[in-house]
Amino acid sequence: MVTALPLAFMACKKEQGPNPGKDATVRIAVLLPDGTPVPGAEVRVYDEAGGKALEKNPFAAPLETLTAGADGVVQYTMRVDRWFSGAKQRYVTFAVLQGTGDNYHLWSVGRTVEVGRSQRAEIRLEGLDEKPGVPSDPGPVSLRVSRQPDKLVYCLGEPLDLTGLEVMGRYEDDKEQAVEVTPAQVKGFSSERPAGELELTIEVGDRQTSFTVTVLPVRVETGVLTEVWPEADEIVLPEIVREIPEKAFAARRIKSLKLNEGLRTIGEMAFCGASVPEIILPASLEQLGDHAFYHCAGLTRVDMSRTQLAALPKNLFAYADIEQIVWPARLAEIGTQAFLGTGRLKRVEIPETVRKIGFEAFRESAVESVVLPDGVTEIAGRAFYLCASLVEVSVHGASGDTADGALRGSCFVGCPSLERLAIPRSIRTLEQGLLSGNTRVSSIVIPAGVGEIAFGAFDNTRIREVRVEAATPPVAGLILDQWYGFPKDVEKIIVPAGTADAYKKAAGWSRFADRIE
Repeated sequence: MVTALPLAFMACKKEQGPNPGKDATVRIAVLLPDGTPVPGAEVRVYDEAGGKALEKNPFAAPLETLTAGADGVVQYTMRVDRWFSGAKQRYVTFAVLQGTGDNYHLWSVGRTVEVGRSQRAEIRLEGLDEKPGVPSDPGPVSLRVSRQPDKLVYCLGEPLDLTGLEVMGRYEDDKEQAVEVTPAQVKGFSSERPAGELELTIEVGDRQTSFTVTVLPVRVETGVLTEVWPEADEIVLPEIVREIPEKAFAARRIKSLKLNEGLRTIGEMAFCGASVPEIILPASLEQLGDHAFYHCAGLTRVDMSRTQLAALPKNLFAYADIEQIVWPARLAEIGTQAFLGTGRLKRVEIPETVRKIGFEAFRESAVESVVLPDGVTEIAGRAFYLCASLVEVSVHGASGDTADGALRGSCFVGCPSLERLAIPRSIRTLEQGLLSGNTRVSSIVIPAGVGEIAFGAFDNTRIREVRVEAATPPVAGLILDQWYGFPKDVEKIIVPAGTADAYKKAAGWSRFADRIE
C-alpha cells in the first residue's frame, strides 16, 4: 500500500547572517504529529539533482544518511568545498522514508541555504500516530550477498548505486530466496571523504550482511576532474575522467599516479610544480596543454608511446627532472622550450617522424648526446642554446624531401663541449652563427642538399676542415660583398671532383679559393 503524504515545508529560523567562506549548518528535528521527537530516525540528504530524482523515485539514493539522536534531532554541516564551490546558495532536501516496496511513507523538507548561514527545519511524520516500530514479519534468519553491485568504486560526492546487487535470505524452513534491498537498508555509506575499504552493512529486519566499496580521493563532474583530496598522494583516476583541467595537480606531492584510458585532455599547468616520479600517458589522450609538467621535481620518466600526439606544446617539461623519454609514435613537432632546463636529461634520440624542433626546445638542458632525424625540416633558433654538456650531435633515419629545410640561427651557441656535429641531409639552409664560440668542432660536412649558407654560419669557430657534398656551390649570404661562412683560418674545403673551379669562382667562396680542393 502506498500512502501519499504532503511534503513538509516548515518555517525557517535564521540564527545568524551569512559568513562567506564558512560552512553552513541545518538543524532538522523529526517529530510525530503531536510534536513527540522520533529518536533514531534516519534522515536522508539530497542535493538539487537528488531532490529531482526523489520526486520520481522515493527510494532514490541519497548523498548521505544521518541518524537522529535521542531528541529526534540531526545537524547537517554543508561544507564550503563540497556545496558552495562557485555558488552562494544551494538547495538541499532532507527526507525520512519508512517501509519498502509498495508499502512506504515518505516525508521531506527542502531549504535554500546560503553559505555561512545556520538554519532550522522540521519533518513531521503526518499520518503516523506512533513511533515507527519493528515489523512483525520475522524475515530471514540469515543473509548473504550472492552478487556484488556493479559499482564498487566511487568518486567523492557520488550517490550509492546498488545496480547488480543480489542478496539471498535463508528462512526458518532452510530455504533461500532473493531479498530486495533498498539504499535505505544499506548503512555506512558516505562519499564525502576517501576510503580504501569502506564496509557497507545491509540490514533486513534484525539480520545483516555486508560488502566493501572504495571511495577514490577525486571528484568528477561530467567527465572533468574537479577536486583532488588534499592529503591524497597515491592516485588512480577512474575511467570516467575525460579532462584534467589547468592546475589540477599543481604543487602537489604525489607518490604514484595512474592516468585512465578515456582521458582526452590535460590542461595548461595541470601538474606545474608537482612532485611525481613517473607519467604514463594513455592511448586516449588527444591534447596536452602548455606547461603541463613544468618544473615537476622528481619526474624522471615519461612514457608517451601509447598516444597519437603529433606535437608537444611549449614548456611541456621545462625544468623537470626527466631522465628518460619514450616518445609518441607519430610525433612531428617538439614545441618551444619543451625541454628547457632539464638538468638530468643526458641522451636524446629524437624520433624519425619529427619534422620540427622548436625555438629553444632543449635550451640549458644537460644533454650530452643528441640524435637528430635525418628528415627534419626545421631546427629552430637556439634549439640547443647553452647546452654546456653537449658533446655529440648525430643523425639517423631516412632523409626527407623538402624545399625549405633550415638549421636556424644560433642553434648550437653556448655548447663549449661540442666536438662532433652532423647536419641532417634534409637541411637546405644554414643560418647565422650556428656554432659561434665553439672551439672543439674541427671539421664539418655540408650535405648535398644545402643550397644556402648564411653570412657568418660557421664563423668564430675553430673548424679547420670543411667537406661540401653539393655539385653546385651553395649560395653564400653576402653582406657588402663579403662572406664569412667559415672561419678565416680554415685550412681545407673539400668539394666534389670536378667542381673546384666553380667553387673558386663563386661569390663568397672565392675568398677561400686557395683552400678549395
